[in-house]
Amino acid sequence: MDKEHTPSLPTELLVAIFTILMPRKFNIAQSCDILSASLVCRQWYTVVCSIVDVTERIRFLITQFRLYNLEDYGRLYNLLMESHRSGVGYERLVKSIRIHAVEISKLDDENQRLCANHIGSMIRLSPNLTELRVEVEKMQPFFSVFLRVNLSNIRRLFIRQNHVSLAVKLVQSMPFLEELDLDHTEMTSDLMNVLNTRLTTLVVRCIDLSQFHRCLVNLSNLRSINIITHMVSYGKLAEAIAKNCPGLQEFTYTIPLMPVDSRGTDSIALNHIIDKCKQLVKLNINNVPRITKKFMFYAMQNALQLHHLSISTTLSSVAADLRMNQSNLQLLILDVGLSNEELLHILTKCPHLHTMQFIQQSPANTNILRNHGFTQCYHGCWKRNHDLNWVSKSHSIPSHLLPK
Repeated sequence: MDKEHTPSLPTELLVAIFTILMPRKFNIAQSCDILSASLVCRQWYTVVCSIVDVTERIRFLITQFRLYNLEDYGRLYNLLMESHRSGVGYERLVKSIRIHAVEISKLDDENQRLCANHIGSMIRLSPNLTELRVEVEKMQPFFSVFLRVNLSNIRRLFIRQNHVSLAVKLVQSMPFLEELDLDHTEMTSDLMNVLNTRLTTLVVRCIDLSQFHRCLVNLSNLRSINIITHMVSYGKLAEAIAKNCPGLQEFTYTIPLMPVDSRGTDSIALNHIIDKCKQLVKLNINNVPRITKKFMFYAMQNALQLHHLSISTTLSSVAADLRMNQSNLQLLILDVGLSNEELLHILTKCPHLHTMQFIQQSPANTNILRNHGFTQCYHGCWKRNHDLNWVSKSHSIPSHLLPK
């Protein structure tokens, strides 16, 4: 940045010019041009910062916007490099880099390597980088780049597509990795062997997880597990989680589509997690067959720290045990109708419950909810009146829109 530059235009005129040049819709080229202009001199930097949230714009460019071609990566690299040279320090604002380059696979080998080198240079320039999101189809150009850069500061890693060998290399190069998100990446023995004990959050989207329970032996520090799979038999997995992850706080198990064959594992297998994971706060079960109301009440009764319970599946009609003590539950989401007795029992035993959301509901249920201070916010969602009053004060909702 030129510290001795003498302004040749009034600040008011520069503000008007840069305001006109600001893209109406988000555009990578124009956004990079505006940010590059801020590096010319102190006056231009002050003007640009007055009309653009520089921090949010840079983070959005690198982490949210999908970059499709070599020119996009080149512009971002040049911006960070010039900022580094001028001492402005835009590169220090980068905490996450998203590599989403569908069009990279269409480039020739030389341009693919050039694009990969741009990404590697951005990683080197960003001392505060802690998150890496890899969402590309063709990974060969990136292998050598990732092996040359220092990834020891990365705490969160997201990998999409089935790049097992890359996942293994990346995890090995990230000794302080805490959060790992694997999307359509096969859980091979090589990958499971490199998962380290520092992991606290694990998200896995995989069709076959029949051997996944074996890797949990080394993951005793896990606090959150989110599994999306077509596997309906989860008995071994539930037992392994209960045995090896006693500090688990959030557990989500989702089957994308409700299976036609509902023979699966009985929900009693999930009781192991309820019994052993005493710090469980959030439990989500989606499209999993053979989940019973008995399990729902068992979770409320025995998961003493449970605040969030969501069961989006067709509950079995097995009779529920209503001998439940007081629960700390605060939010309940159900895709099932409750009898009057069951609903009354929940409302009586869950004094901290402030939100209920469910689809199937009878008029009798509606009256019971209203009598216990709940008001319908939108279809299927009910909140206690005091929560709505709090929302109105915080967000200035007109009084005539609030329930009477």
